Order: sequence, then C-alpha cells, then structure tokens
Amino acid sequence: MSHRFPSQSGPQTGLARALAPLGAAVLLTSAIATPARAEPEAPTQAVSVRGYDLGDPRDADRLLKRIGSAALEVCGASAFSFPDVRQAVARSSCWRDNVSQAVAQVGDGRLSAALRQWPAFAGPGAAGSGAAGR
Repeated sequence: MSHRFPSQSGPQTGLARALAPLGAAVLLTSAIATPARAEPEAPTQAVSVRGYDLGDPRDADRLLKRIGSAALEVCGASAFSFPDVRQAVARSSCWRDNVSQAVAQVGDGRLSAALRQWPAFAGPGAAGSGAAGR
C-alpha cells in the first residue's frame, strides 16, 4: 500500500489529496503553494512497510523512524542539514502531519499505538527526538 501525502512547507493549500496505491510503501509529499500559477512537482519520499513485524515494538519503532526521516526530507530537511534545521523541521506541523498521515495510511492499530508512545509525539511541543537526529 502506498499513498501520496500532501504536507505543508508553504501556505496550506489542501491536505486531503491521496493518490492510488503503488505497492507496499508509504509515499510522503510536500505541496508548495504558488498563487496564480500551476503547482510545481511536490517532493516525495517512499517508505516500504514490507518486512516489519508491527507486533514487535522494535520493528514498529524502526518503521516510525524511517517514516519520520522521510517526513524530514519532504518537509525541507536532509541528512546534510544542520541539526538545528532538522530539529526545527521535526517540530513543524508539516512533519507531524506527514508522520501521522503515513501511520494512518498503513492502517495498523499497533503502529498507531506505537506512534502515541513515540517520544516525538509524547507530549505537546515534543519534537523529533525519534527522527530529527537521523
């Protein structure tokens, strides 16, 4: 199962686009608003969900970290970004929305439960401790 998730790196234009399945992956994307012009191609990042036993807390954590890292890239950070940039992106609504939407699209309650326990989502303002440093 894969889906394309719009996120927000500029003004919000609509977060409710989901495209057809492309295999066993979650696809994250960032939509950039451009008033009065055609929307540019949004960056995407695929995360395979194959091979994970979501009943195993370590596998669920590994998948959440992969989803979180992909969301960082989609929302504007990269492996080459300064740690402060990655941490700021991991605190953004873009990052949180993409991670939440990807987990919801996987459709497994065990992964959703793991997300609620994940340090990056543990409390208000909690940020990226599971992915920002990766």
